[in-house]
Amino acid sequence: MRRLLLILLLLQMVSCAEKPADKVPLPAAPTSAASHREITIDDYKSRLGTISSDEFGGRGPGTEGEQRTVDYLTQSFKAMGLEPGNHGEWVQEVSAVAVRRTNSTPLVIQVRGTDIRLASPNEYVAITQQQKPEVLLESSPVVYGGYCIDAPERRWNDFAGIDVAGKTVICLVSDPGNQDPALFDGRAMTYYGRYTYKFEEAARRGAAAVLVVHETSAAGYPWSPVATTWAEPRYALPLDATSPPVLPVAGWITTDAARKVRRGGTGF
Repeated sequence: MRRLLLILLLLQMVSCAEKPADKVPLPAAPTSAASHREITIDDYKSRLGTISSDEFGGRGPGTEGEQRTVDYLTQSFKAMGLEPGNHGEWVQEVSAVAVRRTNSTPLVIQVRGTDIRLASPNEYVAITQQQKPEVLLESSPVVYGGYCIDAPERRWNDFAGIDVAGKTVICLVSDPGNQDPALFDGRAMTYYGRYTYKFEEAARRGAAAVLVVHETSAAGYPWSPVATTWAEPRYALPLDATSPPVLPVAGWITTDAARKVRRGGTGF
């Protein structure tokens, strides 16, 4: 059976080392706990409530919300009597690359000569980790990768006997403990269940793409946050010769989309 994947992603890369935004009024930083040199639950709740409010706009990198957050934290540290440790500066600029989708072409998986088309963002979301202006992936066989976990200390290896090089791997969210409480740490998800780990392991083995099947009860949140957050820019440190391998395409598909592919005969 020949299975093909075609994805066209157009991307825009920008630097996160931006000039500070114009100063804007900030909520007063609490000082009661600071004056006693201790942390209290009320002080913590107050600060958390402040920076999670709408005034901070989500605190996204490169946005006004980020600058407001930095200014608020700086004021709070000063009120505590702390001193900056970065050669007299409270902040340090770090170069970063933002990758943003500018195109939402359908994800096409061909099974036995029939095209199964998945629409973005209702059925899939994906982006590249390669920091290139354009990525085209085609003729990539699709394989099922279980949970995409290699955990020798737990005697678990989903990659055993599977060559994922150049292939598109469809894997499950979370880890085996989600289905069997006797495995891993039961319902308490380990780092093996994080999608970032799955991407890293598959990339090290030369995979062309990884699509994690989103399942609400296992993930702990519905599809809508995935669709929303993956439409926003994804930030990473600039890649160089010392960087670990990254995926040409990384993303998620819904449970219903996975079932649609399965009914098409991919065998997972």
